[in-house]
Amino acid sequence: MVIPSRWYENQPMTALEAMAAGRPVIATGMGGLPELIDDGIDGRLVPADDPKVLAEVLAEVVADPEAAERMGKAAREKAISRFSAERHFRQLSQIYAGDA
Repeated sequence: MVIPSRWYENQPMTALEAMAAGRPVIATGMGGLPELIDDGIDGRLVPADDPKVLAEVLAEVVADPEAAERMGKAAREKAISRFSAERHFRQLSQIYAGDA
């Protein structure tokens, strides 16, 4: 999944959906995206407004499908552990109960 955003995204649902599907996310390091993506672990971060670097990183990921698969698996694990509906509900319940 590529998110070449030039805007300060908070937490794009497309990034979470891609991660849940086991796909690495290649995104600009703006807004909340760096908080979602660990560069080289579950995706890649690139500077905004730098199409040359974006193209280079895309080429690297395509050229190394094993690394892309590893990043995708890590992305899925993160999506499940940090962004599952169950965890969200549990955290909200704790907030409303005053336990957070």
